[in-house]
Amino acid sequence: MNANPLATADQRALLATLPLASWLGLPDHQLVLHDESLDSRTMRSTSGRIRPDGSICYAEFMIDDLIFQEDVVTGRFLKILFRFRDFGSEQTARRSFGTWTMTKLTQFPPETAEAEGAALTDLKSAFQQDVEKFGEYLRRPVRTRN
Repeated sequence: MNANPLATADQRALLATLPLASWLGLPDHQLVLHDESLDSRTMRSTSGRIRPDGSICYAEFMIDDLIFQEDVVTGRFLKILFRFRDFGSEQTARRSFGTWTMTKLTQFPPETAEAEGAALTDLKSAFQQDVEKFGEYLRRPVRTRN
């Protein structure tokens, strides 16, 4: 199996097939997928828009980290750290949100060469589920602190 079965190009291809605008609650936004991924430091330290255009509806959805976790007690999981910033038409974010999502894996990693196809399908399905979960978390009403 490929040493990096969910490389940036694979993630981009998967994201292109998903109803991201709907899942993220941004029906008026046009999705632009970038070929190159950003490093985590740039995502965390850039206060303004990553792509400084004058778009009226501008938001950033970024995958900061993607890891495979396995332990004997809880099993195997795909964990993804997502970051989201909504700018509207402003140059500074009016909303920022980031969180981890986690989806259980049942076939990945494969134990035999014959199981590679099912394992890759499992991994891609978990990726899709994690993106959808993030959208659910993002669309929840924002709680105010008392």
